[in-house]
Amino acid sequence: MQKKNTCKNCNSLNINNFCSDCGQPVFKTRFTIKYFFKSLLSAFDLEKGFLYTAKMLFIQPGKVTNDYINGRTKPYFNPLKYLLVVGGIYAFLILWLGIFDAGLETVSGIYAHGPAQENSEKLLRLQEKWLHFYRQIINFIPLLMIPFISIATKRFYKSRGLLYGEHLIINSYIFVQTFLILIFLTPLVIVFPAMIHYFPFITVIIIIGYFSYALSGTFRESFIRSVLGSFFSLFTGYLLFILLFMFIIISVISITIITNQ
Repeated sequence: MQKKNTCKNCNSLNINNFCSDCGQPVFKTRFTIKYFFKSLLSAFDLEKGFLYTAKMLFIQPGKVTNDYINGRTKPYFNPLKYLLVVGGIYAFLILWLGIFDAGLETVSGIYAHGPAQENSEKLLRLQEKWLHFYRQIINFIPLLMIPFISIATKRFYKSRGLLYGEHLIINSYIFVQTFLILIFLTPLVIVFPAMIHYFPFITVIIIIGYFSYALSGTFRESFIRSVLGSFFSLFTGYLLFILLFMFIIISVISITIITNQ
């Protein structure tokens, strides 16, 4: 029989909650179903700060962002992990419920009536390729957008003297929290199917609204100025994002044409 104070990995006698020799944690329970799900949550650190961070970003987003950039990080879920978890859930839901495809149809329908879109088969094919590519990278869109939005917020709030990395943290929390709000709204699509065609517009309203609310708390300024900052940051960030991807696509097409000659 193994002694109770013996490490099950290296047989060391120096055990508290972890073995002092090899670091093996001390398991004082059987692997029940409850313990399995607890371990699953622990693997993503969801039981340590995720719910608290989500709650605080709803009621006091300025406190979360200011606490984190000022070094008080322990109570909060890491912003990058928060982005990956929430962004992943959101991407899964909008693809699974058909929200993404319906949104593309709505936006494509608007563009289809524009003068530049009339009878342009090449443009339609290019659009289809772009949308297919966009669908493939949808999980990474939040991660890709935040650096560009952070460039814009750093410019708009230049007088605050924050580093670009601090803007990345602020925008990671704010931008991803809008996705969490949208996650709560996605079940409404099942109850009200017609709502699926208006989801792109709902998304825009929620992003601008929450951004304005969160920026107001973060920079302790009037809501009106935060609305201006939100419009500037989101529009500029999205424009930079689109320009970069247009450059990448044009470069890939050009390289393909040159190599095939």
